[in-house]
Amino acid sequence: MALNTRSLHLFWFMVLDLLASTSAKFSVLGPQFPVIAVVGTDTILMCRLSPATNVQDLEVRWVSDRQNSILSLYRGGKEVDVRQIPQYQGRTKLVRDGLEGGSIGLLIRSTQLSDEGEYRCFVQSQTFYDQATLELKVVAVGSTPNIHVESYQAGAIRLVCKSGGWYPEPEVMWQKHGGESLPLSSDYLNTPLQDGLFQVDSPLLITGESSKDLSCVVRNRFTNQSKEAVISIAEPFFRKISPSALGLAIILATLSAFSPLLVCFIFKEHKQKVFLSREVDFRRAAMKPETVTLDPETGNPDLIVSPDLKSVTRSDVKQDLPDGPKRFSSARCILGSNTFTSGNHYWEVLVESAGDWAVGCTRESVTRKGLITLTPDDGIWSAGVTGGQYQVLANPRPPLFFNNNPQKVGVYLEYERGCLSFYNVDEEMDHIYTFRVRFTEMVMPFFWVGSGVEIKICH
Repeated sequence: MALNTRSLHLFWFMVLDLLASTSAKFSVLGPQFPVIAVVGTDTILMCRLSPATNVQDLEVRWVSDRQNSILSLYRGGKEVDVRQIPQYQGRTKLVRDGLEGGSIGLLIRSTQLSDEGEYRCFVQSQTFYDQATLELKVVAVGSTPNIHVESYQAGAIRLVCKSGGWYPEPEVMWQKHGGESLPLSSDYLNTPLQDGLFQVDSPLLITGESSKDLSCVVRNRFTNQSKEAVISIAEPFFRKISPSALGLAIILATLSAFSPLLVCFIFKEHKQKVFLSREVDFRRAAMKPETVTLDPETGNPDLIVSPDLKSVTRSDVKQDLPDGPKRFSSARCILGSNTFTSGNHYWEVLVESAGDWAVGCTRESVTRKGLITLTPDDGIWSAGVTGGQYQVLANPRPPLFFNNNPQKVGVYLEYERGCLSFYNVDEEMDHIYTFRVRFTEMVMPFFWVGSGVEIKICH
């Protein structure tokens, strides 16, 4: 009686199992623990042969069990094209380094939440085979929490801590000064958003007996990475005060949502004093932006600077300019003529964009010849649009969430505090991101200009 197709497949795998058990010359080994990958970064899954065996004459398959899809096929000493499902097209590649020594890697570019699951590394010769199963856990570390005052009721204050962009569901803790944890409210929320990431909303009701220094800590349970916000409320705040003073206090407290740093509220019995150290400094600076101009001597020859030194565009024709030591030779960058070694400084930039761009700050000693990465590793702290998406140019790149990419961006430098912050001017000064830096030398404004982009300094 003829065997059907399913029976033939079953028979073939039984034969392979028998061969593997009787004449296997190697085992395929994978990591004992899940591989952790951050959303948006490249990930490499690794397995190896024991004893170490040259893979050149073997067949290697990487398979996604969750998607039931072949991701990579290596046969006859080369990687063979396979039909992939859309999720993986153009995103996977066999890592060839180490094949001679029995190390087999699969590169997954720009990891997505949907990549999470089990993968199999399958190795086969003409007479035997073996395989290993690997688990990939995808994580995302969200934004710095914002703490704001939601209401004031019967001598108590209701605070709410918010943070978005986490995966999987993060842990949240309210703590007193010294690390003592406070119980979570029953209406604590961990809400999944449309993109699969989670947003935390954690309320806390405090009274005058609570610690004046409170922190909200949101933590990824797999990586132990956490983000923290701190608020300090002095005991006199809870005493009986006038409605107008209370209203002002709540308004000022709400402004703390714009800043991930410490906000202090101090009310005394007959005279209120409110200290919003960093927020007040920022608001004062934003009311009167600094005058910033471009330095033509630093601009790449592909860039055209306006006569008033306030805007820059990219040209299709390279200009004939002297290649001095200050000029960027390869990267399409230009610096501001302003230099900063102390103090707080704020300026605004308007971008008319059909392409990629970035603005921020750089140290004076930045490499200006040859290729640079536009990251803090090269002394550049910037944010902008790459690949059509607004991003902070860092490694790894933190997740950001916008309905529309910011067009008018405020840049706020606090030299002594070691902060460089970005704000979405068009959206009521929404805080975008803050770099924490220990500045040790002169810094100046930085601009990177892609095709079809015009960057204008607003003041």
